[in-house]
Amino acid sequence: MKKFLLVVVFLLAGMAISATAAESPSVTVNGESVVFSGQQPVVVDARTLVPVRGVFEHLGFTVDWDDAERTAIITNDWYEMRITIGSDEFSTNHEIHTLDVPAQIIGESTMVPIRLPLESVGVGIDWDEFTRTVVITTTTYSLAPIYEVMGEYAAQHDIYLTPAEIAVVREEVELRQQLFGADFPTVLENEGFASVAHLRQLMLAYELANKVLYTIVTDPVKFAPFASYLDEADEEELLGAQHILVTLDEFDDEAAAMEFATELWERATGGEDFSELIATYGRDPGMVARPEGYTFTAGVMVAEFEQGTRALAIGEISEPISAFHGIHIIKRVQPNPDDVMRPTNAPTREQQMAHAVILGFEAKIQ
Repeated sequence: MKKFLLVVVFLLAGMAISATAAESPSVTVNGESVVFSGQQPVVVDARTLVPVRGVFEHLGFTVDWDDAERTAIITNDWYEMRITIGSDEFSTNHEIHTLDVPAQIIGESTMVPIRLPLESVGVGIDWDEFTRTVVITTTTYSLAPIYEVMGEYAAQHDIYLTPAEIAVVREEVELRQQLFGADFPTVLENEGFASVAHLRQLMLAYELANKVLYTIVTDPVKFAPFASYLDEADEEELLGAQHILVTLDEFDDEAAAMEFATELWERATGGEDFSELIATYGRDPGMVARPEGYTFTAGVMVAEFEQGTRALAIGEISEPISAFHGIHIIKRVQPNPDDVMRPTNAPTREQQMAHAVILGFEAKIQ
């Protein structure tokens, strides 16, 4: 199984510094200095430009050069990045991003402001002002197997976090750091995180997993392989019903109300139009808003109404049923899936489908 891209995302602040060779910034990856054989990093227009090949090959990418297009092509198992000399745009998996400073040739090396290209493949960087070092960290921490298998699916189907989405995670971590201040390391330890990098990595994995779920649930073709995990017992049962409501406050007692309701039931089963009887005698204002009837799931209506509806066949009319609101004469109708009444705590169809997807991924782990 391929490893899910486990990286630490940091913010690189561009520093307005002189670009002399003596003051050239240095670069480290996981604490190891990157040695550039030719051109060294420089600062142009307050942005640190770094040789593409030196950094990305150190990270395990393959870097090729298309001389005709004057384009560096940077690839690994998951990503293909294209950076063209003189352009302030580059692409990662065909998504276009804008550079702060155009890519350019300096000292026979392709140089770019490295922050955005790294973040577009999930890697971020930090700037150490004291040592003037670009700090890149890709430390890998173990994640729950579900994140790894969903990460593999994401790689196979070109689903990835955009730089903007990665930036949101980065900002959330920074806000937590500001909130807890000097106590943040202790907070991390108490919550089971080895470091800030570990927290950031888990948050990125969680965001990618959510993106995978959304992509599958909203695409019938992608959901099809997971449909078998949608337990039929969990599938939503839709009930449709019209009814004539006879309220007790219009009669001397319940017996009189039941007698009147029985007369209406006899007229309805005798062939009179049920909708017209509702309009003339019904006392439920909801039937005005939904003249074709209610469509509802279990737990919405009072038990007597729900049970009475479920006991009927489509088109069948119930005998008068006493319940909390009065006496109901129910006609079961075809449900309308576009206007469903559900309990406030009921899972939506999308949530049920997402649960089926998770079950499908968990089955791959076992």
